[in-house]
Amino acid sequence: MKNSFESQINKLIKYVFDSGYFGTKLHPNRNHTGQYIEGEPFDYMLVLPNYKACFDAKMSKCMRWQFEEKDIKQAENLKHCKNAGMDAFFLVYFSDYKRMVKYDVDLFLSVLAEGRKHLKITEGEEWDYKKCLEVKIHEKEIQLNQKT
Repeated sequence: MKNSFESQINKLIKYVFDSGYFGTKLHPNRNHTGQYIEGEPFDYMLVLPNYKACFDAKMSKCMRWQFEEKDIKQAENLKHCKNAGMDAFFLVYFSDYKRMVKYDVDLFLSVLAEGRKHLKITEGEEWDYKKCLEVKIHEKEIQLNQKT
């Protein structure tokens, strides 16, 4: 997914890292010759003092996101992260509507259990990464100022 959506997420990851916390993009497993072995468990991870998240980024042009087979395996990995207390979700950019929508992994799994293989743009929540960063990163700055 080499596109402007991924570029924006990479900027977010860099900002988190430059702020003294951890963020990364995961990559597929390859052997020493570069041959593909298996896909990454999900795309991104953020680790801040009071917020830990892992998510997989997707794109859709229409008003619904159609699941692929690899999404099901990624959901299993995301669910393990959620079980450990992380915010685990799929982040879907609906390019024709310029909307970034967050789908919690539990919603994905419940829809899948119903036999559906898609989520509508209206079934998730708008994801505003700025609010997440303001609360999590700037909270540390506020705490440091209060100690001095």
